[in-house]
Amino acid sequence: MRSIYKIAMVANSSWNLAHFRAPLIQHFLAQDKEVWAIAPMDESSQRLKAWGVRCLPLQMQAKGVNPWQDGHTLWQLYTYYRKHRFDVALHFTVKPNLYGSVAARWAGVRSVCNVSGLGTVFLHNTPATRIARWMYRLMLPAADWVFFQNQEDRQLFLQRRLVQAERSGLVPGSGVDTDYFALTPLPTARPFTFLLIARALYDKGIVEFVEALRLLRQKYALEVRGVLLGKIAEQPTKVDIPRKQVDAWVKAGDIEYAGVVEDVRPLIAAADCVVLPSYREGSSRALLEAAAMGRPLIATDVPGCNNIVLEGVNGFLCKPADSSSLAMSMKRMMDLSVEQRKAMGIAARQRVETLFDTRLVIEAYERVLQYLNTLQ
Repeated sequence: MRSIYKIAMVANSSWNLAHFRAPLIQHFLAQDKEVWAIAPMDESSQRLKAWGVRCLPLQMQAKGVNPWQDGHTLWQLYTYYRKHRFDVALHFTVKPNLYGSVAARWAGVRSVCNVSGLGTVFLHNTPATRIARWMYRLMLPAADWVFFQNQEDRQLFLQRRLVQAERSGLVPGSGVDTDYFALTPLPTARPFTFLLIARALYDKGIVEFVEALRLLRQKYALEVRGVLLGKIAEQPTKVDIPRKQVDAWVKAGDIEYAGVVEDVRPLIAAADCVVLPSYREGSSRALLEAAAMGRPLIATDVPGCNNIVLEGVNGFLCKPADSSSLAMSMKRMMDLSVEQRKAMGIAARQRVETLFDTRLVIEAYERVLQYLNTLQ
């Protein structure tokens, strides 16, 4: 048996690996494991290389289904796996989960998938989502283990016989570094600030956020500030909110747009409350990072959010796709005293430390790697 343990980590962007999987990567490197990143090259590739990660470029169209391009991605992964003979391939994001599992099975490489959220695949019933569900059924069983980030998603896959109970389990999102996202005091500046951290997608509830802010100002005559932080698609599809719409909201004074930042901590620190009116999540990293910094939360009562936010404990829940329900939760938050919001923030921090700390993610992966080592 060779002495160096080789791990391939595969995602739809190098940024994804550097941003979401950094603690896991650093853990493996500290164990003298050989870590390879297989993903489309981007501005984060150099950061990965600086850590000591070996990078292999992956040609992949992140969105949509194109048989020719996707077939090339599958073949490229198979070629890499055959050539480098990894001990295990860890797959993240949809296409690596699917094509990577099949490529690894063909190449005789053990593989682990991480289903971070079902998103549009199960929220909509379009030709593309029907194809995606068919592909899950066809390809996901090739994985040796499948992680889910909430029990509802796992149960859905079990009911549809897409995975086996004995070859699947839960992982607490991508984990939160509670040292990096340290507890910070609530701001004293006014107006009251709500922050929403999300890509500009309709399914993130951004339209409802804007409408709720309008209700607070018009119906309740409240002075309130709403900030949107997140990427806007340069070539939007029908699931994306186009830049011109965001620009129109900003021009009308409905929200402020903070763009995309490398470090979200200053914006979280400046917020009184962090909001996520998403229609469905895996286990929202935005909520977890905000909670770690002691911010009270407002989120929809849906999988991936209601496992983080406990009603009346560390925040409030609202109905999905309901701007009036969201506005009422936001007003309830504004009506609390500073001490009450501070208590919610401390409860939010404690919940992250107990259930979502990065060390728990690392431990979950280590247990699965040990399990894979026992397989013939």
